Amino acid sequence: MSEIVIDISDTSADIRVDTGRLLFNMGGEEKKVALRDIGSLIISNPAVRITQAVMTGLLASGATLICCDNRHMPTGMLIPTEGNYIQGERIGLQVDCSKPRKKRLWQQTVKAKIRAQGRLLKNETGSSWGLIHLASKVASGDSNNIEGHAARIYWKRIFPELNFIRDRYARNQNRLLNYGYAVLRATMTRAICGTGLHPSLGLHHHNKYDAFRLANDLMEPYRTVIDKIVCNWMQNTPENTEVSKEWKSFFFDQMANPLTIENEKRCLMDCCTRTSFSLVQCLSGKATKLLFPKII
Repeated sequence: MSEIVIDISDTSADIRVDTGRLLFNMGGEEKKVALRDIGSLIISNPAVRITQAVMTGLLASGATLICCDNRHMPTGMLIPTEGNYIQGERIGLQVDCSKPRKKRLWQQTVKAKIRAQGRLLKNETGSSWGLIHLASKVASGDSNNIEGHAARIYWKRIFPELNFIRDRYARNQNRLLNYGYAVLRATMTRAICGTGLHPSLGLHHHNKYDAFRLANDLMEPYRTVIDKIVCNWMQNTPENTEVSKEWKSFFFDQMANPLTIENEKRCLMDCCTRTSFSLVQCLSGKATKLLFPKII
């Protein structure tokens, strides 16, 4: 799977396609990267110029294009529309999925998320603060909102010295989380499209303006990957919450660390693909359990 993430934020650039490669001309310096090796291209400098051939080349190779605003926060994403030769059949499975099955799959997802949060808390504070036990209480469809209960415990203790509140618009470490979650969402979306599923047909998320509902569903247990990276960053530079060049370098280095899924060490993209394919198996009746990696 393609894994290179290219982030252009600190310089102007002209980007074009040449025989299966992207050519980046940045202030007279030219760099070349094979399209097949690119997972995501992130653009957050208004002086970057790209061609239609660049966009179609990225999409044809299965990559995503992420555009950011002047605060370097992602504002939009371009993804491939055809990621698998039996896409129509698998989208049909999504459409036909019964509400009880969706609720059971969401129950598994929430349990995996809370367990991951508990393990991260234990790793960072020495205690899971009851989250591992709380995960066992999640009902079908999380009708008892254990996810919300766990979140109140989790966010109060993951950054305790900062009196942290999760607020996507706050100008603190929330900015780092937002950036990381956007990259994670792009990775999960690529995996979903690659397995022939449609990212807008979710299990639980149902905002009609959300084009990535399934990605937002399946990425939930993976969020602690980002949370852990931010924890590591804040331990060394607690005052630096800017989405800076230094942060991005640190972030992508950490994102390259493998995760364990089915007793194998795999990169993030491979894990997301296995999770997506496990959903295909569940929707087709060949399996009953979603696969998620052990984050911590």
